Amino acid sequence: MTQVRLFFIKLTLLLVLIASILAGTIFLIPPDPDGYFQASLYKLDILNRTPSPRIIVVGGSNVAFGVDSQMLESGLGIPVVNMGLHAGLGENSYKEVRGYIRPGDIILLMPEYSMFRTDDVLKGNDLALSQWIEYDLTRLRLVDPGRVPRLIQTIVQVKATRRLVSLLNKGQLDRSGYTSDQFNRWGDFTGQLGATEPIKNLGPEPYLYPGDFNLHTYQFFEKFNQDALAKGAIVYLEFPASRGINCLSTGEAQFQTLYNNLKKLTTIPIITDMKDLCFPNADFFDNIQHLNGVGRELMTERLIRDLRPFIPQ
Repeated sequence: MTQVRLFFIKLTLLLVLIASILAGTIFLIPPDPDGYFQASLYKLDILNRTPSPRIIVVGGSNVAFGVDSQMLESGLGIPVVNMGLHAGLGENSYKEVRGYIRPGDIILLMPEYSMFRTDDVLKGNDLALSQWIEYDLTRLRLVDPGRVPRLIQTIVQVKATRRLVSLLNKGQLDRSGYTSDQFNRWGDFTGQLGATEPIKNLGPEPYLYPGDFNLHTYQFFEKFNQDALAKGAIVYLEFPASRGINCLSTGEAQFQTLYNNLKKLTTIPIITDMKDLCFPNADFFDNIQHLNGVGRELMTERLIRDLRPFIPQ
Protein backbone atom coordinates (compact mmCIF):
# COMPACT_ATOMS: atom_id res chain seq x y z
CA MET A 1 0.00 0.00 0.00
CA THR A 2 1.44 3.36 -1.05
CA GLN A 3 1.84 6.23 1.40
CA VAL A 4 -0.60 8.33 -0.63
CA ARG A 5 -3.29 5.65 -0.51
CA LEU A 6 -2.72 5.13 3.21
CA PHE A 7 -3.06 8.89 3.77
CA PHE A 8 -6.42 9.02 1.96
CA ILE A 9 -7.72 6.00 3.89
CA LYS A 10 -6.83 7.65 7.19
CA LEU A 11 -8.34 10.93 6.04
CA THR A 12 -11.55 9.19 5.01
CA LEU A 13 -11.80 7.39 8.36
CA LEU A 14 -11.21 10.68 10.18
CA LEU A 15 -13.93 12.43 8.19
CA VAL A 16 -16.34 9.54 8.83
CA LEU A 17 -15.57 9.76 12.54
CA ILE A 18 -16.14 13.53 12.62
CA ALA A 19 -19.38 13.20 10.65
CA SER A 20 -20.57 10.45 13.01
CA ILE A 21 -19.87 12.59 16.08
CA LEU A 22 -21.70 15.56 14.53
CA ALA A 23 -24.67 13.45 13.44
CA GLY A 24 -24.82 11.70 16.79
CA THR A 25 -24.83 14.97 18.68
CA ILE A 26 -27.48 16.51 16.42
CA PHE A 27 -29.86 13.55 16.32
CA LEU A 28 -29.30 11.86 19.69
CA ILE A 29 -29.44 14.97 21.90
CA PRO A 30 -33.00 16.30 21.58
CA PRO A 31 -33.89 20.01 21.67
CA ASP A 32 -34.89 21.51 25.00
CA PRO A 33 -38.64 20.75 25.25
CA ASP A 34 -39.19 23.87 27.36
CA GLY A 35 -36.83 26.19 25.49
CA TYR A 36 -37.99 29.60 24.28
CA PHE A 37 -37.41 28.72 20.62
CA GLN A 38 -39.61 25.63 20.91
CA ALA A 39 -42.48 28.10 20.70
CA SER A 40 -41.60 28.60 17.03
CA LEU A 41 -43.12 25.18 16.25
CA TYR A 42 -46.18 26.03 18.30
CA LYS A 43 -46.59 29.29 16.40
CA LEU A 44 -46.32 27.54 13.04
CA ASP A 45 -49.00 25.09 14.12
CA ILE A 46 -51.29 27.99 15.10
CA LEU A 47 -50.57 29.69 11.79
CA ASN A 48 -51.30 26.54 9.83
CA ARG A 49 -54.59 25.89 11.66
CA THR A 50 -55.95 29.44 11.67
CA PRO A 51 -58.27 30.02 8.69
CA SER A 52 -57.84 32.96 6.37
CA PRO A 53 -58.47 35.81 6.25
CA ARG A 54 -56.39 36.49 9.36
CA ILE A 55 -53.94 39.04 10.70
CA ILE A 56 -50.38 37.74 10.98
CA VAL A 57 -48.11 39.93 13.10
CA VAL A 58 -44.44 39.42 12.26
CA GLY A 59 -41.36 40.75 14.00
CA GLY A 60 -38.90 39.93 16.75
CA SER A 61 -39.43 39.63 20.48
CA ASN A 62 -40.98 43.11 20.50
CA VAL A 63 -43.99 41.45 18.83
CA ALA A 64 -43.92 38.38 21.07
CA PHE A 65 -43.99 40.58 24.19
CA GLY A 66 -45.92 43.53 22.80
CA VAL A 67 -49.21 42.30 21.35
CA ASP A 68 -52.37 41.07 23.07
CA SER A 69 -53.66 39.04 20.14
CA GLN A 70 -56.94 38.12 21.82
CA MET A 71 -57.66 41.82 22.37
CA LEU A 72 -56.60 42.64 18.81
CA GLU A 73 -58.81 39.86 17.43
CA SER A 74 -61.82 41.05 19.43
CA GLY A 75 -61.24 44.66 18.46
CA LEU A 76 -61.00 43.99 14.73
CA GLY A 77 -63.20 40.91 14.33
CA ILE A 78 -60.61 38.84 12.50
CA PRO A 79 -58.35 35.97 13.70
CA VAL A 80 -54.85 36.99 14.79
CA VAL A 81 -51.61 35.00 14.91
CA ASN A 82 -48.54 36.38 16.69
CA MET A 83 -45.41 35.14 14.88
CA GLY A 84 -42.92 37.37 16.69
CA LEU A 85 -40.06 35.56 18.42
CA HIS A 86 -36.51 36.97 18.31
CA ALA A 87 -34.75 39.75 16.38
CA GLY A 88 -31.63 37.58 16.20
CA LEU A 89 -33.35 35.45 13.55
CA GLY A 90 -33.17 38.39 11.15
CA GLU A 91 -34.85 37.92 7.79
CA ASN A 92 -35.12 34.16 8.19
CA SER A 93 -38.24 34.11 10.36
CA TYR A 94 -39.95 36.40 7.83
CA LYS A 95 -38.94 33.99 5.05
CA GLU A 96 -40.56 31.13 6.95
CA VAL A 97 -43.81 33.04 7.46
CA ARG A 98 -43.85 33.96 3.77
CA GLY A 99 -44.39 30.31 2.92
CA TYR A 100 -47.67 30.26 4.89
CA ILE A 101 -49.32 33.36 3.42
CA ARG A 102 -52.76 32.81 1.87
CA PRO A 103 -55.20 34.98 -0.09
CA GLY A 104 -57.01 37.48 2.11
CA ASP A 105 -54.35 37.56 4.83
CA ILE A 106 -53.28 40.85 6.39
CA ILE A 107 -49.58 40.83 7.27
CA LEU A 108 -48.49 43.37 9.86
CA LEU A 109 -44.72 43.85 9.87
CA MET A 110 -43.20 45.23 13.09
CA PRO A 111 -39.42 44.83 12.67
CA GLU A 112 -37.03 46.06 15.34
CA TYR A 113 -35.13 49.19 14.35
CA SER A 114 -31.86 47.26 14.43
CA MET A 115 -32.95 45.45 11.25
CA PHE A 116 -32.28 48.66 9.33
CA ARG A 117 -28.70 49.07 10.57
CA THR A 118 -26.47 46.42 9.02
CA ASP A 119 -26.45 43.23 6.98
CA ASP A 120 -25.30 41.32 10.07
CA VAL A 121 -28.57 42.09 11.86
CA LEU A 122 -30.64 41.42 8.74
CA LYS A 123 -29.04 38.01 8.24
CA GLY A 124 -29.43 37.00 11.90
CA ASN A 125 -26.88 35.89 14.46
CA ASP A 126 -25.50 32.36 14.67
CA LEU A 127 -26.57 31.62 18.24
CA ALA A 128 -30.22 32.61 17.82
CA LEU A 129 -30.44 30.90 14.44
CA SER A 130 -28.85 27.69 15.70
CA GLN A 131 -31.33 27.47 18.60
CA TRP A 132 -34.22 28.10 16.20
CA ILE A 133 -33.00 25.67 13.54
CA GLU A 134 -32.37 22.98 16.16
CA TYR A 135 -36.14 22.47 16.42
CA ASP A 136 -36.53 22.01 12.67
CA LEU A 137 -33.41 21.26 10.63
CA THR A 138 -35.27 21.97 7.37
CA ARG A 139 -34.93 25.66 8.30
CA LEU A 140 -31.37 25.44 7.03
CA ARG A 141 -32.93 26.00 3.60
CA LEU A 142 -33.82 29.55 4.66
CA VAL A 143 -30.30 30.74 5.44
CA ASP A 144 -27.49 31.59 3.05
CA PRO A 145 -25.85 28.28 2.01
CA GLY A 146 -22.39 29.52 2.97
CA ARG A 147 -23.47 29.73 6.61
CA VAL A 148 -24.74 26.18 6.90
CA PRO A 149 -21.46 24.56 8.06
CA ARG A 150 -20.97 27.21 10.74
CA LEU A 151 -24.57 26.90 11.92
CA ILE A 152 -24.29 23.11 12.15
CA GLN A 153 -21.17 23.56 14.25
CA THR A 154 -23.01 26.02 16.51
CA ILE A 155 -25.99 23.65 16.86
CA VAL A 156 -23.60 20.90 17.98
CA GLN A 157 -21.98 23.25 20.51
CA VAL A 158 -25.38 24.36 21.86
CA LYS A 159 -26.57 20.78 22.26
CA ALA A 160 -23.36 19.55 23.88
CA THR A 161 -23.22 22.51 26.27
CA ARG A 162 -26.87 22.08 27.26
CA ARG A 163 -26.36 18.36 27.92
CA LEU A 164 -23.27 19.07 30.03
CA VAL A 165 -25.03 21.78 32.06
CA SER A 166 -28.01 19.48 32.55
CA LEU A 167 -25.77 16.68 33.85
CA LEU A 168 -23.91 19.02 36.20
CA ASN A 169 -27.15 20.52 37.53
CA LYS A 170 -29.15 17.29 37.81
CA GLY A 171 -31.39 18.10 34.87
CA GLN A 172 -31.93 21.77 35.70
CA LEU A 173 -31.36 24.46 33.04
CA ASP A 174 -31.34 28.23 33.51
CA ARG A 175 -33.75 29.58 30.90
CA SER A 176 -33.92 33.08 32.47
CA GLY A 177 -37.70 32.91 32.68
CA TYR A 178 -38.09 32.50 28.92
CA THR A 179 -39.88 29.20 28.40
CA SER A 180 -42.16 27.89 25.71
CA ASP A 181 -45.05 27.25 28.10
CA GLN A 182 -45.44 31.02 28.57
CA PHE A 183 -46.88 31.47 25.08
CA ASN A 184 -50.67 31.49 24.78
CA ARG A 185 -52.86 30.04 22.02
CA TRP A 186 -52.38 33.12 19.80
CA GLY A 187 -48.60 32.95 20.07
CA ASP A 188 -48.18 35.82 22.58
CA PHE A 189 -45.53 35.62 25.31
CA THR A 190 -47.27 36.16 28.66
CA GLY A 191 -44.52 35.71 31.23
CA GLN A 192 -44.18 39.47 31.77
CA LEU A 193 -47.83 40.34 32.32
CA GLY A 194 -47.59 40.70 36.09
CA ALA A 195 -44.88 43.37 35.85
CA THR A 196 -45.91 47.02 36.09
CA GLU A 197 -42.37 48.50 36.08
CA PRO A 198 -39.12 47.45 34.38
CA ILE A 199 -37.54 44.62 36.36
CA LYS A 200 -34.02 46.07 35.93
CA ASN A 201 -32.36 49.36 35.06
CA LEU A 202 -32.64 50.09 31.35
CA GLY A 203 -30.23 52.44 29.60
CA PRO A 204 -30.92 55.44 27.35
CA GLU A 205 -29.20 54.05 24.23
CA PRO A 206 -30.67 55.15 20.89
CA TYR A 207 -32.68 52.81 18.69
CA LEU A 208 -30.98 54.27 15.62
CA TYR A 209 -27.76 56.21 15.14
CA PRO A 210 -26.97 58.87 12.52
CA GLY A 211 -25.90 57.13 9.35
CA ASP A 212 -27.62 53.82 10.12
CA PHE A 213 -28.76 52.55 6.73
CA ASN A 214 -28.89 49.12 5.14
CA LEU A 215 -30.35 49.07 1.65
CA HIS A 216 -30.68 45.28 1.71
CA THR A 217 -33.23 45.49 4.52
CA TYR A 218 -35.52 47.78 2.53
CA GLN A 219 -35.09 45.56 -0.53
CA PHE A 220 -35.92 42.45 1.51
CA PHE A 221 -39.12 43.92 2.91
CA GLU A 222 -40.21 45.18 -0.49
CA LYS A 223 -39.64 41.68 -1.92
CA PHE A 224 -41.67 40.25 0.98
CA ASN A 225 -44.42 42.75 0.15
CA GLN A 226 -44.49 41.87 -3.54
CA ASP A 227 -44.56 38.14 -2.79
CA ALA A 228 -47.48 38.63 -0.39
CA LEU A 229 -49.39 40.76 -2.91
CA ALA A 230 -48.88 38.06 -5.54
CA LYS A 231 -50.56 35.60 -3.16
CA GLY A 232 -53.54 37.87 -2.62
CA ALA A 233 -52.47 39.18 0.81
CA ILE A 234 -51.88 42.76 1.97
CA VAL A 235 -48.87 43.97 3.96
CA TYR A 236 -48.74 46.92 6.37
CA LEU A 237 -45.88 48.20 8.51
CA GLU A 238 -46.18 49.46 12.06
CA PHE A 239 -43.28 50.98 14.00
CA PRO A 240 -42.51 49.01 17.19
CA ALA A 241 -43.19 50.42 20.65
CA SER A 242 -40.40 52.79 21.62
CA ARG A 243 -39.37 53.70 25.18
CA GLY A 244 -39.57 57.40 25.97
CA ILE A 245 -35.99 58.03 27.07
CA ASN A 246 -34.65 55.99 24.16
CA CYS A 247 -36.88 57.97 21.80
CA LEU A 248 -35.22 61.14 23.07
CA SER A 249 -31.76 59.64 22.58
CA THR A 250 -32.68 58.57 19.07
CA GLY A 251 -34.16 61.90 18.08
CA GLU A 252 -37.15 62.76 15.94
CA ALA A 253 -34.93 63.26 12.88
CA GLN A 254 -33.75 59.63 12.99
CA PHE A 255 -37.28 58.26 13.12
CA GLN A 256 -38.30 60.57 10.31
CA THR A 257 -35.34 59.43 8.19
CA LEU A 258 -36.41 55.81 8.64
CA TYR A 259 -39.98 56.72 7.71
CA ASN A 260 -38.81 58.61 4.60
CA ASN A 261 -36.56 55.73 3.51
CA LEU A 262 -39.41 53.25 3.88
CA LYS A 263 -41.66 55.49 1.78
CA LYS A 264 -38.98 55.94 -0.85
CA LEU A 265 -37.60 52.41 -1.05
CA THR A 266 -40.72 50.29 -0.45
CA THR A 267 -44.39 50.38 -1.40
CA ILE A 268 -45.53 49.05 2.00
CA PRO A 269 -48.16 51.29 3.63
CA ILE A 270 -46.88 52.62 6.98
CA ILE A 271 -49.80 52.97 9.36
CA THR A 272 -48.09 54.32 12.48
CA ASP A 273 -49.10 57.78 13.66
CA MET A 274 -45.68 59.22 14.55
CA LYS A 275 -47.08 61.16 17.49
CA ASP A 276 -47.93 57.83 19.16
CA LEU A 277 -44.48 56.34 18.65
CA CYS A 278 -43.10 56.67 22.19
CA PHE A 279 -44.33 54.93 25.34
CA PRO A 280 -43.69 55.74 29.02
CA ASN A 281 -40.45 54.29 30.41
CA ALA A 282 -42.43 52.33 33.02
CA ASP A 283 -44.26 50.37 30.31
CA PHE A 284 -41.24 48.21 29.50
CA PHE A 285 -40.15 44.94 31.04
CA ASP A 286 -36.56 43.69 30.84
CA ASN A 287 -35.14 45.52 27.82
CA ILE A 288 -36.03 48.45 25.58
CA GLN A 289 -37.92 46.23 23.12
CA HIS A 290 -40.12 44.26 25.54
CA LEU A 291 -43.33 45.77 26.84
CA ASN A 292 -44.81 44.72 30.17
CA GLY A 293 -48.52 44.07 30.66
CA VAL A 294 -49.46 47.74 30.85
CA GLY A 295 -47.47 48.67 27.75
CA ARG A 296 -48.77 45.64 25.86
CA GLU A 297 -52.35 46.80 26.35
CA LEU A 298 -51.51 50.33 25.17
CA MET A 299 -49.67 48.98 22.15
CA THR A 300 -52.59 46.74 21.23
CA GLU A 301 -54.98 49.69 21.50
CA ARG A 302 -52.72 51.55 19.07
CA LEU A 303 -52.72 48.61 16.66
CA ILE A 304 -56.51 48.37 16.72
CA ARG A 305 -56.83 52.08 16.00
CA ASP A 306 -54.19 52.00 13.24
CA LEU A 307 -55.48 48.85 11.53
CA ARG A 308 -59.24 49.44 11.75
CA PRO A 309 -59.47 51.62 8.60
CA PHE A 310 -57.89 48.80 6.58
CA ILE A 311 -60.05 45.90 7.76
CA PRO A 312 -62.77 44.92 5.26
CA GLN A 313 -66.22 45.37 6.76
